[in-house]
Amino acid sequence: MDSIEKTYNGRVSSKGNGVFYSPNQTHNGFSTLPTESTEKMQPIYRPSSSPSQFLEMYPRLLVKLQADGSIRELSKDVVCISPNGDVISLDEVDSSDVQTNQTSDDNSSDEIVE
Repeated sequence: MDSIEKTYNGRVSSKGNGVFYSPNQTHNGFSTLPTESTEKMQPIYRPSSSPSQFLEMYPRLLVKLQADGSIRELSKDVVCISPNGDVISLDEVDSSDVQTNQTSDDNSSDEIVE
């Protein structure tokens, strides 16, 4: 299967409980909506107790996508990019601020578009 690399931009979720990353553009709270070429690409969600601070540390992700727009394995196919352009593996990202009192159902009702 062919794969492509795509830069995902982050934004604070509408509920303020995490960060969404998608291949759509973001700037100062504005976000483009998915297009035909990006609508099948999986967005990535990262719960956080301080999402704005997390987004400052990791504003973008570099994602390797399968031909159908899916991500085969997060730990291998996704890396964080710092504001300075440094590449940080997901294993190296601090997990101390992840909200553990949330269920996946709570996150699924969160809107991706601000």
